[in-house]
Amino acid sequence: MGLIFPRIGPYEPRDIRIVAAFDVDSRKVGKDIGEAIFTEPNNAIRVIEVGKLGVTVRAGPLLDGIAEQLKNAFIPIIEGSVEDVVRELESTNAHVLINYLPTGAQKASEAYAEAALRSRTAFVNAMPSVIATSKEWQDKFEKAKLPLAGDDVQNQLGATVLHKTIIRLLALRGVKIEARTN
Repeated sequence: MGLIFPRIGPYEPRDIRIVAAFDVDSRKVGKDIGEAIFTEPNNAIRVIEVGKLGVTVRAGPLLDGIAEQLKNAFIPIIEGSVEDVVRELESTNAHVLINYLPTGAQKASEAYAEAALRSRTAFVNAMPSVIATSKEWQDKFEKAKLPLAGDDVQNQLGATVLHKTIIRLLALRGVKIEARTN
């Protein structure tokens, strides 16, 4: 299984070069992104060794980017500002900002969209917040003559859609599924 559209115009995945990265977890900020992506609490299976990429993770704006119950109890927070993001995008000559925040982070997603506009950077929203499908944001990016795309990668084959499909399959096969909160 691969990408549905492995080429957009003249661009392919191999053309992607990471020039900036942002987080609010103090265990990741200040580290090379090649190290930060595997820093706990991340628990994804390593498919490849990334190694150092020469890009230091910077602090980004928090807003609603982390659930209230996780702040500082499980994730030690360090915050940056939209201005910090704008400066970093400009200084690294970033062309595209990919937003991959947790579900529910509408205000934080809007902050990154605003940073993209202010730094003259295209914006890809890879999480289910309403940006690319919002008439207001479409108008802002069109006025700035900047590309805007996204509002979720789930329509591809991501963890969420795979999880939902497995749950549905189990239910169809007679497995009783109970939701529990601890």
